[in-house]
Amino acid sequence: MPSGPGLYLAPAIILLAVAVVFFLPLFTATNDLPGDLGDTRLNIFILETVYLWMSGTGSSLLSPDVFYPFPFTLAFSDTHAGSAWIYALFRVAGLDEYDAFKGWFAAGYVLTYLSAYYVGLRFSLAPFLASVAALGFAFSLPSLAQLGHAQLINMAATPFCFLYISRFSEKFSPRDLLMFLVALCIQILINIYSGFFTLLICVIFFLVSVAFRHGLTIRAIGQAWSAFRRSMRVDRIGIPLLICTFVFLALCACVLGFHKYTADLYGLGRNWSEMATMIPRVQSYLLMDTLPYWEQFSRRMSGVAMRHEHQLFMGVPVGILFAFCLYCLVRRRASLSLKIFTVSILASFLVFSGFGTVSFYWLVAKIPGFDSLRAISRVQLVLAFVTVMAIACFMRDHLFAGRSRTFQFVATALLAVWFVYDLAVVEKSTFSSDEARSRIEKLHARIDPDSIAGNSVLAYGGDGKLPSWLNDLDAILLARSLGISTLNGYSGHSVPGYAKGNTCEDIARQLDTYDQWARQRGLMSLDALDFNLVTLDMGTCDLSNSDNE
Repeated sequence: MPSGPGLYLAPAIILLAVAVVFFLPLFTATNDLPGDLGDTRLNIFILETVYLWMSGTGSSLLSPDVFYPFPFTLAFSDTHAGSAWIYALFRVAGLDEYDAFKGWFAAGYVLTYLSAYYVGLRFSLAPFLASVAALGFAFSLPSLAQLGHAQLINMAATPFCFLYISRFSEKFSPRDLLMFLVALCIQILINIYSGFFTLLICVIFFLVSVAFRHGLTIRAIGQAWSAFRRSMRVDRIGIPLLICTFVFLALCACVLGFHKYTADLYGLGRNWSEMATMIPRVQSYLLMDTLPYWEQFSRRMSGVAMRHEHQLFMGVPVGILFAFCLYCLVRRRASLSLKIFTVSILASFLVFSGFGTVSFYWLVAKIPGFDSLRAISRVQLVLAFVTVMAIACFMRDHLFAGRSRTFQFVATALLAVWFVYDLAVVEKSTFSSDEARSRIEKLHARIDPDSIAGNSVLAYGGDGKLPSWLNDLDAILLARSLGISTLNGYSGHSVPGYAKGNTCEDIARQLDTYDQWARQRGLMSLDALDFNLVTLDMGTCDLSNSDNE
C-alpha cells in the first residue's frame, strides 16, 4: 500500500472540491434538502422512528404509528438498520430531524467515498487515481439521479465486498470469504437493494475472476476445494472473525426474516410485469436528462417507461475510457485486472438488461428475496464501482505505461475535473426544510389540544388539491408531532383496505377490513382496541357501520 503525504492529500482535495460544489450549495440554499416532500420525508420519519426507539422515548420499532392499527409496517420500506446509528449521533448532538438527516445524508456519501478510496489503494491504484476513481463511484451520475431515494446513497461496504471476493478468488482463503460475508451483511443492513445487487454482481465477478486466474475446469475446481479445506482451521481464521461473522449473519437474518414474515403476513410481492418496466434497456445506459450538455441527446430517446429510474449514464469520460477497455479486451492486450473487471461488466449487462421482451433477470427474479426487488435499474449504483475500477485499471496498466509522472498527473486531474464539473452542473432535486417544517406546524396549530389523549388516532382528509401521498406524509408527521397514531400512511406498500380518498367512508372501510384481516390471522380484533378518533379536514365521522361500535 502506498505511503507519503499524497495518501491523505489526494482524497482531502477531492472531498474539499465536493464540499464546495455539492454539499455547501445544497445545504445553504433555500431548498436545502435532497429529493422532494415524498420519499425524503419518509426516510426522515423512519430514521426518527429508529432513533426514538433507541432513546426509549418512541413507540414500537416494528410497528410505527402509521396505518393504525395494522402491525409490522416498518417492513413496508427500508428499515435503515445499518445506518440509523449515524442519524442518531446527529440527533444526540442536538440537531433536529431535518438537520440530522443532512448529516446522515452527507455521511453516507463520504463513507462511500472513503471506502472506495481505501479499496482502490488495495487494488494497487496510486493515491491520486484511487481518489478520482472513488469520486466517480460515490458521486456517480446514477447516484445523483437517485437523490430522492436517499436510502440508496450509502454504499460504504460494497467496495469491501469486491475486495474480499477478489482475494478469495486468488487463494480461496476462508478468512477472505468470511470478511466478504461480513461486508455483504453490512451492506444489506444499510440497504437491501444495494446489498442484494452487490451479492449478485460479486458472484459474477468471482466466477469471472476464477475463470481467468484458474480456469473453470473440474481439475481447477478440485484444487480450489482442496486449498479451501486445508485453510479451514480456527487458528488460521481466528475466533474474533468467526464471532463477528456469526453476529452480522444473525443480524442480517433477523432483518431479512422480519421482511419475509411481513411479506407473508400481508401477501406482499412484485409481479414480473411491474419489474419489467424497471429493467435497464440498452438506451437506459445513455439516459441522463438532468445533465445540461447531455440533455438534448438524452431526451431524444423516448418511449422508456418509468424513465426516472433509467437515468444510468455515467458521463462522457467514463464512456470513452470504457470503450478503450473494450478495445484492449478485443485486441487481447488487456491486463488481468482489466480483463476481470471488464468481462464482469459485460456479463452483468447481459444478466440485468432487457432486450425487447427478453431478460435473463427473469430467472434471477425466481430466487427467493429477489422477487421483492422492483427497481432493477438500481443495479447500476453497484456496477458503477466495477466500471470505475475497470477504467482505473486501464489507465494504470495501459494509458500510463511508459508515460511520465507529469502525463499521469495531468490525465488523472482532467478526469477529476470532469467528474467534479458533472457533479456541479447536474440538476438536483431539492426542497426546503423550512417549507416541510411549516406544513406540519400549520396543521398542528389547527388541532385542539383538548381533543388529544393517549389513545387518540388521527385521520387526515387532506387538501383535495394535493396528491394523496403528500397528504398522507403530512398526516404521519403531524401525528408524530402530536405523539399519537394515524390511520394514514405512506410507504412502498399499503395495508389491506387502505384507500387514498381519505373520506369518512374510507376510514370505516379500512377499519372493517382490518377487523376481518386480523380475525383471520388470530390477531387483536377491532373491538378489542381502545382508541379515540381525531379527524382533520374530513368533518365529523360516524363510524356506526364499523365493527368498532
